[in-house]
Amino acid sequence: MASPAGDRLPPIIMADYARIDSGLNQGTPYLCMLCGIDRLSNWDGLTADAVRARKAAWTDRLVGAVDAAFPGFAGLVVQHEMATPATMHAVLNTPGGAVYGFAPETLVRSPRTAVPGLYLASAWAAAGGFTGAMIGGASAARAALRN
Repeated sequence: MASPAGDRLPPIIMADYARIDSGLNQGTPYLCMLCGIDRLSNWDGLTADAVRARKAAWTDRLVGAVDAAFPGFAGLVVQHEMATPATMHAVLNTPGGAVYGFAPETLVRSPRTAVPGLYLASAWAAAGGFTGAMIGGASAARAALRN
């Protein structure tokens, strides 16, 4: 995502949180998230104006790509915000601006801990991001109920 010009787009994932009971969508407008691949170095050394311009250009391109696959999508967007690797690094202090904050190189096999009755229920117990947190919480709940 060094330059919004050109024909290539990074791989992106679209999550429609209205499709699951996440508690994030209590009504319209609905939250939809696009997540893609980028590097912190693509945002280093830019002025605030340059960051705003690059975010706007990329937001237009990404919304346009989704609209091409799902006609009418762009017309339904009422607000948007873009977090970059620089955002992740500045706000969450993630290494290299990683979107999920850590490299899940070794997945925990069980939510159980060495402390009886204490279970891990978070992304750190399963995998990164929202999905990892949901899986970690469900695994901890199942383990606690079995106990």
